[in-house]
Amino acid sequence: MNKSKLNPIQMMTLISAGILGVDILTVQRRMVEKAGRDAWISLLLGGLLTLISGTLSYLLSVQYPGKDLPEILIEIGGRFLGRIFLAAVAAYILLYLGVSIRVFTQALLIFLLDRTPIFVLILFISLVTGYAVFKDLDTIGKVVDILFPITMLTVFFIMLLALPQSNPIRLRPVLYHNTSDTLKAVLPGYQRFTGASLILYFMKHVRRSRGTFLWYLAGLVIPIVSYAALTLISIMVFGTRETITQAYPTLTLIKSIQFPSVFLERLESLAAVFWIGLVFNASTLFYYASLRNTIILFSIPEKYKTYIIWGHIALLMAIGLSKGQVWKAMERFDSARLLQSLITLVLFPLLLGFTLLKKRRRITKSHESTK
Repeated sequence: MNKSKLNPIQMMTLISAGILGVDILTVQRRMVEKAGRDAWISLLLGGLLTLISGTLSYLLSVQYPGKDLPEILIEIGGRFLGRIFLAAVAAYILLYLGVSIRVFTQALLIFLLDRTPIFVLILFISLVTGYAVFKDLDTIGKVVDILFPITMLTVFFIMLLALPQSNPIRLRPVLYHNTSDTLKAVLPGYQRFTGASLILYFMKHVRRSRGTFLWYLAGLVIPIVSYAALTLISIMVFGTRETITQAYPTLTLIKSIQFPSVFLERLESLAAVFWIGLVFNASTLFYYASLRNTIILFSIPEKYKTYIIWGHIALLMAIGLSKGQVWKAMERFDSARLLQSLITLVLFPLLLGFTLLKKRRRITKSHESTK
């Protein structure tokens, strides 16, 4: 894994693809529930918080060239405390991956493959993403480079076609008697950008360049703007009450578009095919991160990574096929997102501060020894 090298521009596609996962199917409903017609403002503010925490994650990765997040945690915290931190990160990423696959397969059942058993879909997605991870990060980067432009063009195309049906009046009055709820929804908005810290898994593979950080910021800005724009358009098309009642507002938005061509009569089916690539990208990247977490957590030699991949497939099947409705699983996982906030807004800044302080003390001691 250490031999693979990524171009700086791939930081944009990898980070954007990691964030634009299954949340893009449900982000409008979840945010409108909390902030009403001003949900798009909460997302933008949450995006600003993402830019700040993402910058801190980038700075942390720069301090440890040649190491990714699991290795950094072990180096800073030691074998005991470092593994406790890593276990928390590993548990969240694995849970996020499993729930994401479950939610997406449920969407496929509703809109495309209504007669296909769900375990077949979960198994197929797990096998495909696992195979991509087995081929290593070079292959993942190339696949994302191919699929990412297609998915982003699809997102832009859908929003453009939905604009004629939108009514800006549904956004007014902005922040009227709603400022408190809008601010309360900033943290949930921030939690929708899961994937910003994937830079800590990829940075050690990137060819160093002055433009790497700018490409990384671009990778954060793209999903922030996309989520806010989709939420804005959904509110203008459906209104707040109807948006809340929809399981997958994004796919419903596609279905509501009136396209004159008979060839594109089922536009949502055509678009959903492209969106499979979007969720595949994110799942593959989180699968890779989960693999690295497991290998370092249990000190497993790299030559046994194939067995870890197979083990992940079994775990993902168990999470995806767990009893209970998918909506209840999403509600429980939203509560688990608090762990994400603690990791990215508390743990990572503390680790960066500790590293910089340690580095400063080392420099001070070296100066004193030369006098």
